[in-house]
Amino acid sequence: MRSTELYIIAGATAAFFLLNAQNLVFDSGWRIDRSKQAGHVRLTVNVVDQFQRSRMSNDVPLSRFEGLTAETLSGLREDIRFAYVRDAGKLLCRGHLRFGNGSGEFTFEPNTAFADEIARLGFGVPEQHALMRAFMEGLSLDFARAMNKAGVHASFDQLLMLSGRGVSPELLQAVQEAGIESVQADELASLVDQGVDARYIRDLRGAGFTPRLEEMVSLHNHGVPARSLADLRKAGLAASVEDAIQLHQQGVSMETVREMIAAGVPAEPGDLVRLHQHGIQADYVKAAAAAGYKFSTDDLVTLQNHGVSQDLLRRARALGHEFNAGDLVTLSTHGVDGAYLERLKASGFRTLQPEEITRLRDNGVD
Repeated sequence: MRSTELYIIAGATAAFFLLNAQNLVFDSGWRIDRSKQAGHVRLTVNVVDQFQRSRMSNDVPLSRFEGLTAETLSGLREDIRFAYVRDAGKLLCRGHLRFGNGSGEFTFEPNTAFADEIARLGFGVPEQHALMRAFMEGLSLDFARAMNKAGVHASFDQLLMLSGRGVSPELLQAVQEAGIESVQADELASLVDQGVDARYIRDLRGAGFTPRLEEMVSLHNHGVPARSLADLRKAGLAASVEDAIQLHQQGVSMETVREMIAAGVPAEPGDLVRLHQHGIQADYVKAAAAAGYKFSTDDLVTLQNHGVSQDLLRRARALGHEFNAGDLVTLSTHGVDGAYLERLKASGFRTLQPEEITRLRDNGVD
């Protein structure tokens, strides 16, 4: 987090200010105190005008000042004039300084070259009061150029907002590398607000995903690790962003995905989620496949819900029965198990239909 403390109150009560040529003089002030950092001073600036009320306080290297040196700070000076320089302009300060501590008033001198470059980059023509705000927030041309290079579409106010949100050059570069050529300011702000960083975006690309910005936010908000997406691809699952989120939310692990696909379950996320929701394990699917059955997901769910055991699946097929899922459900609901089928065969009943078997069972033939 930046050390700058900035408070903006839109529509503050009108305060005195003076426009003199291109310089703005505000009913505001500056204060300098000693800093714990070598070669720095603690600079506090308060601004009050009809557009804003703001306060900036941070440690500033002496190299950012004109007319303020370590020698100046070490002595006693009743009167002092110096300038604090940022891309958006200068604070022309005057006041009193005693042994490294002092205060006074200032005039803001906007940097017209800064305003021209901002307009050239496509972020609009900033007004005088907006330039003062840009100065207070530390908006730099490097940031504006990086935004322009990344294809971000924004007004000057949005540019200030993104700078204040802490959008980093690294994040912008990651967005570019992801092949996203046109970025809206609110989309970029959403990435930052939701904690989506450059590493996450690059990890998504490394996993073979090129999601839209809103999809990146959705994946991140649902806690989907980028490595899970890579694992899904390696397992042969062509999962979309929505699929990946659903699998993650339903608690379908990568181990389950691999086992199910190896057992013959179609590599469809919806099927995997449904089987998981009904408590169907890979060994059940494997047992059915080993017995020679080719069940659909609907069949497997129906069998599981009606308590059709692996033993019944295995013994029925071993005895030569060609039962379908509906037949097996009918048998199971009437209390027919694999052992009963074997006893019937041993008694000479070999080619019975499911309804005949259940009738025997219901009538106590054992």
